[in-house]
Amino acid sequence: RALQTPSAPAVRRQRLGASAGGARGVAMSLRGGTVAALVLAPHWTSLLPPLATIVVSLAAKQVVLALLAGLWAGAWLLHGNPLVAFLRSVDTYALEAMADPEHAGILIFTLLLGGAIGVIQKTGGSLGLARAFGPLARTRKRAAATTFGLSSLIFFDDYSSVLIVGNSLRKPIAAAGLSLQKFALIVHAMATCVASLSPVSSWTGLQLGYVAGAVAAAGLSGQIDGFSMMLATIPYRLLPMLFIALIGYSIVSGKDIGAVADAEALSVAGMADPSAVADPAEVEGTGPLDPKPGTPLRMLNALIPFGAIIVTAFAGMLIDGAIKLGPAAQGAGIFGRLAACDSVRALIWASLAGTGSAVGLALAQRILTVQEALTAWMDGMKEVLEPCVILTLAWALGAVIADVKAAAFLASMLQGGLPQWALPPLLSLVCYAMSYATGSAAGTMGVVFPLAAPLAASLSGGNLDFVKNCFGAILGSSLFGNICSPIADTTIMTSLSTKISVPAHVAGITPYTALVGAVAVGANLLLSLGLVGPAGATFCGLAALGVASTRFRSAEPNKLRSA
Repeated sequence: RALQTPSAPAVRRQRLGASAGGARGVAMSLRGGTVAALVLAPHWTSLLPPLATIVVSLAAKQVVLALLAGLWAGAWLLHGNPLVAFLRSVDTYALEAMADPEHAGILIFTLLLGGAIGVIQKTGGSLGLARAFGPLARTRKRAAATTFGLSSLIFFDDYSSVLIVGNSLRKPIAAAGLSLQKFALIVHAMATCVASLSPVSSWTGLQLGYVAGAVAAAGLSGQIDGFSMMLATIPYRLLPMLFIALIGYSIVSGKDIGAVADAEALSVAGMADPSAVADPAEVEGTGPLDPKPGTPLRMLNALIPFGAIIVTAFAGMLIDGAIKLGPAAQGAGIFGRLAACDSVRALIWASLAGTGSAVGLALAQRILTVQEALTAWMDGMKEVLEPCVILTLAWALGAVIADVKAAAFLASMLQGGLPQWALPPLLSLVCYAMSYATGSAAGTMGVVFPLAAPLAASLSGGNLDFVKNCFGAILGSSLFGNICSPIADTTIMTSLSTKISVPAHVAGITPYTALVGAVAVGANLLLSLGLVGPAGATFCGLAALGVASTRFRSAEPNKLRSA
């Protein structure tokens, strides 16, 4: 089983020998009670769980419901009874997914980090960081560059980046004459891409959970751990890296395409598109993590906790790795210790350090009372509750997919018909389509990883570099819908923070996303063919964007305005 350890306390599984006719039995023992399940060997019906997930996600546009549908479909195949299948979906598969020690650690880390971010926001630290950048945005180009820079600094969470940068810079940006469309483009794209690439962010637990399970499903646990694999995929995540580069080029050159170019031309002429402004009634409001009126906005209240998280995570991994290696740690070096460490445990320590420093700063400065700090901590956890639910259901779905042997059937069908080099680009296209339809990178990863991991290992014979390419393609390409889908949560939040209408924002950001997506697939194809390495693929992607940018249009520079 890809996402299960034999030490799970409540659920134990025993594989039975194959019975006559090629059938496979699975006996599940849950606290002493045994439920027998029987499915055929790999068969076309094995694809029903992922297909059900995809169909429901496209129809309902609801990730949790889609994952539940796929989980139930797989359990039905195993048990033959829809009611029993529903019960087993929760009392066996979901329970087992949460009971796994590594999965539980990832959930705890994600919740603790969410709580730390909540306290930091409530103390005004994040807004203090944003306010320090406000005076820099005095011309159109400097306003765009300031938005880019601040978005890069708020690497820890895409939601926080969108809300903080959008709300804090909106008025200076307007005074500088930057169009609403370009402002929203930078805010949205940078928030999503930077947080997804950061090793320490609210995305870390989610990505680590998927990658760790996929490493086990691919049979590579003896070669690399989940955290090391997650870091190793960063050079292969072409879409977010190329998107950041394109945004940087657009800012430096002052050139744009599509609706953003039109809006910039109007802005230079001293006009604005009234249809781009969202209805104020739809965007006003405050959240539970907004600082209290009169709160001093000090950027140190953000820099110190996040610094504590980064330092503790790195130091914790080195210390834990040294403990694991024992006397051999002397000659292992940094990378040897990192490879041997329990990264999830170190990340939990880091999130505790961030929480402790954030709460300590709030209490020492009398910004929050103990009760207010605990409330902000809990509210921060609520912000990541949905990703935790999605992650748990995705683990459970991965277990069902493994039990019905969907990946084995798919691998047998594609073994002779799909060239190895075609898999990473194909995974990118699948992730583009699914993430756009659902608006969810997390849900896309949850469906694609359980199928792709064993297939990548099978097609490549366990080649680690090829598997890294496949995993990086999934992690990077799943952002496509998060950036340009009209139903993505970050799209809606960008509308809320920048006060741009959703249709205007989608019309502005879609040409950029489509261009980067096409270039990323082409660069990944060169990488998959073995013509270039990850750095070479990135360079080729940048060169292709450079050629495409010759079609961009430039707005006439604006005169200096005071913020």
